[in-house]
Amino acid sequence: IYHRIMFGMSLADISGSIAMALTTLPMPSYMPKEEIFGYNWTGTRLGNEYTCNTQGFFAFFGMTCMFNYDAMLCVYYACAIAFTMREKHIQKYVEPVLHGYPIAIGLALALPPLFYEMYNPGITAYPWCGPFPYPDECAV
Repeated sequence: IYHRIMFGMSLADISGSIAMALTTLPMPSYMPKEEIFGYNWTGTRLGNEYTCNTQGFFAFFGMTCMFNYDAMLCVYYACAIAFTMREKHIQKYVEPVLHGYPIAIGLALALPPLFYEMYNPGITAYPWCGPFPYPDECAV
């Protein structure tokens, strides 16, 4: 069970890390308000709105899932050590929750910004697309 949890955590981390490693490449090559507000992104921008949304989704989903899998690893250890549950009982009753919860929370948090087109380039501190307001400090 431990190895399956670590595998899920690794997949989530790889997904988020690859998305963040692309840095400014998926950002739209032209943003209409960048000249008005004086934004200047360092780095090459080759993308469009869809590549930015894709990068933002995978970065946000991957990191959210990874942190939730970390919490599920703690739940697994609590069941195995503190509650002295047998491995077969953990596998039958607890393991579906250990995998379902991180994926469900990741999707629940990462899908709404995708559908409402809220993934934008990170203006101030993040060199990738994410659920950031555009222009910066703009409230929806």
